[in-house]
Amino acid sequence: MVARLRLSFSTGESSAGPAEEMDRYFTSEVIAKRAQTTHGRRTMFREAGVMLEMADYAERNGGAEVAPLVARLRSHAMAIRVETLKRTAGVR
Repeated sequence: MVARLRLSFSTGESSAGPAEEMDRYFTSEVIAKRAQTTHGRRTMFREAGVMLEMADYAERNGGAEVAPLVARLRSHAMAIRVETLKRTAGVR
């Protein structure tokens, strides 16, 4: 699933793990810049779909302790999908 996010993690010897690299990839500034283009919005919509799949997987395989995290992930993914659709359609 993470590979489908199409992130280009560094292949060199880095002390940063995938989670740290994802944090850098999904900064507010990067997201705002991507949301300005049609291609960026399409990518964000697709990535939010992967986030929903991750939430489904965690819900099926995690215990009660992951429920709050799953709910937040699902909420963020749905918000991204709704907003990208609105912007694509020109609705504010």
